[in-house]
Amino acid sequence: MRVFRLWAVLLALSIAGCGTSRKPSEGGEPIMGRDSISAARMERFLLRHNSTVDRTYARQLIDAYRKECRAEGVRTSVAFCQMCLETNFLSFTGDVSAGQNNFCGYGATGGGRRGARFPSPEIGVRAQVQHLKAYATTAPTKGRCIDGRRRLILLGSAPQVDDLSGRWAADPDYGTKIRRLLRELRTE
Repeated sequence: MRVFRLWAVLLALSIAGCGTSRKPSEGGEPIMGRDSISAARMERFLLRHNSTVDRTYARQLIDAYRKECRAEGVRTSVAFCQMCLETNFLSFTGDVSAGQNNFCGYGATGGGRRGARFPSPEIGVRAQVQHLKAYATTAPTKGRCIDGRRRLILLGSAPQVDDLSGRWAADPDYGTKIRRLLRELRTE
């Protein structure tokens, strides 16, 4: 019976994308916390990479990131840079389309799988922020949890940006790419 339980736990961790052989990293860029990146800096950064984005839409989206991140304790710059990476600065050149209000590839697992669709940009941002929080900590969400994939991950398994590599995305350089965007955003 003991062997069966151990096997079941290992299988559950494997399915959740949280292999037991990898520990969360120490140091680096934490996902949780506050940062002081201004909305104007975020807007300039986004528009420099994609000048076709509607300014009003960009401002509303940035406001949603600031609100949801503040509510859940997730660093706004981390969630915002993840969105920039996942959507190619709102160009939506991957499996997810703009109309899905899915800014983080939520549920899009490659091979043309489109991922989740959210009723509004604000709800899409909330789902992303809650999911980031679930990876970063074991704390519950502050607001009503709309993260339907929360049960699929090992809570607190990725407290640092680099820990998202191989967990949030299969790309072993996923965290490095987000950190690169963070550095660029800080110098905007």
